[in-house]
Amino acid sequence: MNAGGDTLARPVFVLAGPFCHGAHLTAMLGRNPGAYGLPETNLFLQKTLDGLLRDLTGARGSQIHGLIRVLAHLLTGEQTVLSVEAARRWLFEHLHWPTHWVFDFLRAKVAPLRLVERVTPTVLEADARERLIARYPDAQFVHITRHPRSHGKAALKDGGAVVTLLGGFDESVTPHVLDPQYLWLRAEYAIETMTGALPEGQVLTIHSEDLLTDPDATLTRICDWLGLPSDAAALERMKHPEASPFAHPGPLGALMGDDADFLANPALPVPDPETRLDGPLPWRPDDAGFSEHVTSRAKKMGYS
Repeated sequence: MNAGGDTLARPVFVLAGPFCHGAHLTAMLGRNPGAYGLPETNLFLQKTLDGLLRDLTGARGSQIHGLIRVLAHLLTGEQTVLSVEAARRWLFEHLHWPTHWVFDFLRAKVAPLRLVERVTPTVLEADARERLIARYPDAQFVHITRHPRSHGKAALKDGGAVVTLLGGFDESVTPHVLDPQYLWLRAEYAIETMTGALPEGQVLTIHSEDLLTDPDATLTRICDWLGLPSDAAALERMKHPEASPFAHPGPLGALMGDDADFLANPALPVPDPETRLDGPLPWRPDDAGFSEHVTSRAKKMGYS
């Protein structure tokens, strides 16, 4: 089977590290009249649907909720307990499918709209990155960045559970110190690795700070690059990510589908005014600052 073929619109992937407003951007682009924004399906984490369902169990079980929610929405037109059960039945009936067939099935369902998805877990896993690029080498990629200082503060609001899970530690000191700057650096290096071999012009990089402070100008830039409508009506729709059908917790059986912070507060947030690379970090018990690698990477990306 090849549900996608050459006739479907090129997909758009939002590349973002954790806590970089990638969920907001995806929901905003999904509100464009020419696009459809997905929750996080995590399809590229495995080669087959059977492998994906086996992988996303236990503590990782909520990572399948996005796929269930979008299937429920597209198959039945709603997200309810009953439609979630219908989506789960569909998944078990198609266990033999490669995961890119499922993605192409979603593309065909929303055609002629362009499918937009944030792929943060994919970015962080080398095999998944390679799988996505191999299947969709002509996709367009929007890379959204965030200043490492405001990123770090946001990452520790929940006590650092995600940072701990993803291994954001400074291992140069004893005992190791939980420090989200290393998660930020890991994600940005992974995105550079993923996009480094792509042709020039296939990746657009934006600062999340620009999106939050001047959404009209930033969204116009993105939409013009993607060939999506950027008129006043389209911009007004996109400035309300909270209106996305996936911007709030789902029904019983598929509550998640995206970042918990985004699902709790999906409206466009106020940007953090503190964006400096010098000085001690508020989360460090030793008053250390950013590492040389983080400072160098951030400056290369246009931060100061």
